[in-house]
Amino acid sequence: MWSGLVLWIALASTAYLGTTVGALAISWSFHAGVALIPLFLVDFVWGHRRRATTSFVVMVVAFAPWLPTMWQARAYSPAKGQPTLSALVANTFYGSGRDEALTADIEATNAGLVALLEPPSSLPQHMVGTGRWTVLGAHTPGEKWNIALMVQSALIAPGGPLVVTSTQTLVRPYTDSVTIEADLQWQGRALHVSAVHAPAPTDPDQQAQRLRLLPNLAEQGGRPLLLLADLNATMASPLWRTMMQQGLRRPPGPTPRTWPSWFGPAGLSIDHALVTEQLGAEPAQPVWLTSSDHRGVLVKVGWAR
Repeated sequence: MWSGLVLWIALASTAYLGTTVGALAISWSFHAGVALIPLFLVDFVWGHRRRATTSFVVMVVAFAPWLPTMWQARAYSPAKGQPTLSALVANTFYGSGRDEALTADIEATNAGLVALLEPPSSLPQHMVGTGRWTVLGAHTPGEKWNIALMVQSALIAPGGPLVVTSTQTLVRPYTDSVTIEADLQWQGRALHVSAVHAPAPTDPDQQAQRLRLLPNLAEQGGRPLLLLADLNATMASPLWRTMMQQGLRRPPGPTPRTWPSWFGPAGLSIDHALVTEQLGAEPAQPVWLTSSDHRGVLVKVGWAR
């Protein structure tokens, strides 16, 4: 076990070279470091100084990629007394037969904007059929690349707080991942919303896609941006830091662990709602999604004070 954890963390460091195995290993390096703590204590107490020293050094290496996240800029709080907009990132997994249950889960959050990632192909139309939802954009080639951006119909009705200026489905030539883009007017100000499901780094081709896609997602040209995404990237990823340096911010407070759902608060934070500095955000909350391997992320955003 000890040797396996040491190897695991050694492989995690190769994430900085853009390797597939590094991208996967670094996501779990914090867990590996925690697992080494009792082994370090046993070796230290029993006088195995060499193993204890090695364990300590490897723990430092394991935790090091996570330390910068403690100082990363967070989103401001929304201006007091001003309305907020609830947004939900929901990777629902594409298995069928759950339209009613998933719709109930989503509506229980009272979210106004919902990014559906990997939804069953029938789910967006089922939500529209309730009369309470409108599709801003959808792409449903099947299974894991399905994506849709939904809005509560009441919000965009005449006199509602949201005005839809434009929507588009952005297909980048280098990736299977599709981004749904929407330009809105909210409280008289322009707001850009992006929904995306970034590829998991399970092979060199997908890793190459991520190396191009994730930095591109942070390019907002100075406009207020709300990014609703399953990034398949944790905060230890070098790509994460690239996105933060380009102006995206995560909400204050604990970042919800979303995958795998059965691991609860001990899982990985790979589903995110991120904003630029013009937007404020309240602490994000995890959301249970029936029979999905992800938990959702719910956040209330407003104009920053």
